[in-house]
Amino acid sequence: MKSIRLKPKEERRVLRGHPWIFSNEIEPAPVSLVPGETVDVLDHAGRFIGRGYINPQSLIAVRLLTRTREEIDRTFFLKRIAAARARRAALGFGDSYRAVFSEGDGIPGLIVDKYADALVIQSLTAGIDRFMNDIVAALQEEFSPSAIILRN
Repeated sequence: MKSIRLKPKEERRVLRGHPWIFSNEIEPAPVSLVPGETVDVLDHAGRFIGRGYINPQSLIAVRLLTRTREEIDRTFFLKRIAAARARRAALGFGDSYRAVFSEGDGIPGLIVDKYADALVIQSLTAGIDRFMNDIVAALQEEFSPSAIILRN
């Protein structure tokens, strides 16, 4: 896995929980990075502080998905989606609601709205676009919808 390194002292905000890394906070990234590619984020000393996806063409260069070295795959998205659904069930949400709300549910760049037994997905980033097959599979497993509509 490729990695990016933060400039000195730029990790403070991220270590306090902020999920974004801005382009001016990172050392020059390898030119071979593609928008949406998964990268490890290292502090200036080379210590791991998170994993996310990068877009070298955006002001928000990295959106963190996790602060551990876990794989970003269908199982990752299924866990996040199931946790989001459980939170909404505990709050007594009805038949239609925002099922996934981007950073609020730990999946930056993804919005999923539930309308009865149909789901509408909005992908707001190149990173989510790259993982769309895993996300759709996880949504199918968790919700068994009659339809999934991609609205990008």
